[in-house]
Amino acid sequence: MERCDFASVSSILLQHIRHGISYTQDSYISDLFFSVIHHTILKNHMPDKATVSKWLSGTIRVNPDITEYYQKENRQREMAEDIEKRILPRVADQGFLVQELYELVIQDVDISEETKNSLCQDFPWKDPYKKAEFIRTLICFGMGRQFIKRDAHFNALLATDQLSPKVSNYIFDEGVPKPCRHFCGRKQELNQLHDLLTQEGKVFVHGIPGIGKSELAKAYAKEHKKEYTNILYLSYSGSLKKDITDLPFADDRPTDSEIDLFRKHNRFLRTLKSDTLIIIDNFDTLPEDDNFLPVVLKYRCLILFTTRSIFSDQAGLELTEIENSEDLFRLVSCFYPDAEKCRPLVEEILEVIHRHTMCTELVARLLAKGLLPPDQVLAQLKKEHASFHDSDRISISKDGRNTRKTYYDHLRTLFSLFRLTGTQMDILRNLSLVPLTGIHARLFAKWMNFEDLNDLNDLIEMGLVKEGDEFKISLHPMIREVVISNLVPRIGNCRILLKNIQGECAQHGTFLPYHNLIFHVIENIISTAVKDDEAFYLRFLEDTFPYMDNYTYTDGMQQITAEMEEILRSRPSDPKDHALLLLYRARLSSDSKKAISYLEEALRLLPDTDAGNAALKGNLHATFGELCRKCHDVISARRHMDTAASIFRSFGLENTHDFMTFYINRSYFLLQTGSPREALENLLWLEQRMMEQNLYSVDYMLLQETLLYAYLSLHNVQAAQRTSSKLQQLYDVFYENDPKTLAAKNAEITEAFQQFRLRLR
Repeated sequence: MERCDFASVSSILLQHIRHGISYTQDSYISDLFFSVIHHTILKNHMPDKATVSKWLSGTIRVNPDITEYYQKENRQREMAEDIEKRILPRVADQGFLVQELYELVIQDVDISEETKNSLCQDFPWKDPYKKAEFIRTLICFGMGRQFIKRDAHFNALLATDQLSPKVSNYIFDEGVPKPCRHFCGRKQELNQLHDLLTQEGKVFVHGIPGIGKSELAKAYAKEHKKEYTNILYLSYSGSLKKDITDLPFADDRPTDSEIDLFRKHNRFLRTLKSDTLIIIDNFDTLPEDDNFLPVVLKYRCLILFTTRSIFSDQAGLELTEIENSEDLFRLVSCFYPDAEKCRPLVEEILEVIHRHTMCTELVARLLAKGLLPPDQVLAQLKKEHASFHDSDRISISKDGRNTRKTYYDHLRTLFSLFRLTGTQMDILRNLSLVPLTGIHARLFAKWMNFEDLNDLNDLIEMGLVKEGDEFKISLHPMIREVVISNLVPRIGNCRILLKNIQGECAQHGTFLPYHNLIFHVIENIISTAVKDDEAFYLRFLEDTFPYMDNYTYTDGMQQITAEMEEILRSRPSDPKDHALLLLYRARLSSDSKKAISYLEEALRLLPDTDAGNAALKGNLHATFGELCRKCHDVISARRHMDTAASIFRSFGLENTHDFMTFYINRSYFLLQTGSPREALENLLWLEQRMMEQNLYSVDYMLLQETLLYAYLSLHNVQAAQRTSSKLQQLYDVFYENDPKTLAAKNAEITEAFQQFRLRLR
């Protein structure tokens, strides 16, 4: 991210000067340092135009005499008054200016959390003088911090809006997927796309499903990658805002809310220039169905959408069937070596399937498989073809819906000709619940209880399953639709997959590096699978919510509670299920009073405590205590936490995840309420119990993090240092494949020591 220094703060200020106002760099410096100019000692040391330019480009530091002059509080007030009277009246949108400066501070990874909080205290501000004070604070902070010289050529390009920052320095991006190695026949379309992007900046490549829109975008990225500083690839999930929030930025912290993540990421994307291309694949929606589209269209970078919809008010390129017969025949030959020997039959097959790209590849793979000779494949396709005409081919209306169905019928016929086994149909059915971004084959096999990957490899060879880098598998959107409509994923016929996901989620204290994938699969189960076994489905939902809660995945948690409400509304159920739903509602509610009312209602449903509901009752009181703590009701918080502890102990639940997380939270409460020694005793007691179990768990890591704060509160430096070393070892294990979180976690340790004014080493 951009470093918060004098040059970056000044750059944002100058960008917000009202359009049409003649305001030079010299004018800005004169207004900013007005009190210095009139100071008798320094007035003869004001810089020339060249020096001002270097200050603002960050290639030399501001005159140390000026920096020193503004160290005194009364002179800082003078600067704030100068900013309020001389600079802010020239700004078109002061609120937006302050918002950008706030985000500049928050995103600077070289500033501690303590300093960020100090710089941005009481944000946001409505009073103009408070805004001026904030700007003054950043100017003085930027002048006073360690100076890091910027590259003059780089800054010149940035200043003229010609160059974006290098995305790879900020985002852990896997890059654009490689196009199919047999991609062919789209030279003219690639040229048209390049011209459109150059002229229009935003282009929607639209066309029927399976015609090759995504492959065209990937091929374009490969062919023109040297012309762009950055190429970012997003697979559309149904929400642009969510896709931007989920981008893996290097300075993201586990404690960042979704609002904070989106604000940071969106601000960075707004800085990208026309040397950056963003590809948004499978944007199969309408403008009114994604209200963030107008914001994305205002980005200054180039954006390429692939979509089934027609956006008539935007630059578009319709992708149709490959015209050159020789290109299509060459595609068939890539998979079917004997194509030339039976060329007339192959060419007739291509005409019958209307030269559809995906169908062409599947036909070629079917012939290569040797299940049927070309004449029998042609006969089957002709038999199906007799029921409709060329005019029945799929067409796309403005809303992206398929008004005709021919290509889907071709796919269904080809499915039957592949003679899929029951296991292969199960694979396709379950894989339809996986996001289009895919899943690693070994993990999918684990979830399906497969002993080998033979059937999966056969489906890859047939072309029904796509294989990406590192053996990541997925379904093409068109094949996914055919699978969902013909093989119909249900709770019953996908039970193995659901049980394994449920089992992983039930191990709440276990760290899973692929938890985001689990969340997306659960969301697809909710939206796609037929609910033919409500009893099992309800247990599944009840067990997956707490795992999402561990990561504050509110979108999925809201979907789960909505599903639970629907099930419990329509069928008789145990009071425990209703009480659990109320607990989940409380966990989701941002209104503490409303959350407390949910918990009170849940406790009324369970007047007696027994072995069957003890864990739930303990959790209800634990959550009640936490809410009371947030409402600063210390007495009620302690009462409910003591009740929870009594229930957990009375029913022998001390070794459960629920008890461990509660006991850690209770110890943290004691730290906050001035009882660090009692908190430390509790934590050390729990640590002794956990030593007998799996140390490499999320629960044990949370325990060590709380222990660190207990030792720091008691100024036990040596114990705190030992605990920090243990934590760093745990982080190295848990976040081995997640460097952004690893860096953020280690930074939190450093900040904790700084907060207590102690040395980490």
